Amino acid sequence: MQAVALAHAHGWRVVGFSPPYASESYDLLAHDPRYATLWSMFVHRAPQLFARYGYPFLDLSDGRKLSACTDDTFVFQDGARIPARPARCRSGGPSMRRPPSCRRRGSASPS
Repeated sequence: MQAVALAHAHGWRVVGFSPPYASESYDLLAHDPRYATLWSMFVHRAPQLFARYGYPFLDLSDGRKLSACTDDTFVFQDGARIPARPARCRSGGPSMRRPPSCRRRGSASPS
């Protein structure tokens, strides 16, 4: 909580997220009595914490809810869409060259 408050105080952009877990791991966290209570608290409180400071929270924890489209976009069950690869990697060519904005100063352009 302190880290989110600090980021907000400095005007930093923040996106909270829960990483995707394999289905067996997710089921263990959600249903095993050793973990389920703590997991339930996290699932409900983490989005609220980020929302309190105006930040989004992406719950990617259940990998079964994720699906990749053929247009290089991940689509989530809630309809949210994000690029599957960063824009700087989508050159369309086999060389995957860096765009000029990503090249180091003084380096020659690749041929």
